[in-house]
Amino acid sequence: MGPSANNDVCPENDKVGENINNTAHSMGRYGLRIFHNMVPRMFPCRAMVFDPSTPDNPYWMNPPITANFDNFVGWKNNRNGAIAERVGDVHFNNFKTADNKLAGIEFSLTGEMIGEWAQVN
Repeated sequence: MGPSANNDVCPENDKVGENINNTAHSMGRYGLRIFHNMVPRMFPCRAMVFDPSTPDNPYWMNPPITANFDNFVGWKNNRNGAIAERVGDVHFNNFKTADNKLAGIEFSLTGEMIGEWAQVN
């Protein structure tokens, strides 16, 4: 929005760089928060199209890109160790959370893509 807005830049759907070996302790609410959307894909500004006729690759027109968050440790945060809202192919790998007030890990909405794309490994 505003005079410098550019419809060719779509950061919510762009590829995520490395996120490895981070820690969060005694944060105000969340140790790690993905907010609002993270649905990385090959063409960030184009819509996701589900093609049921190709079950092996249903998003071939705009393939998802996996966003890996690796080796995170979150403890004693005032709500969640980690939370993700409205995500696509997002993976929390080797996460450790402890003694957070509400929850360790929470995925709020993972329906941006059909199937089991969002994962906690």
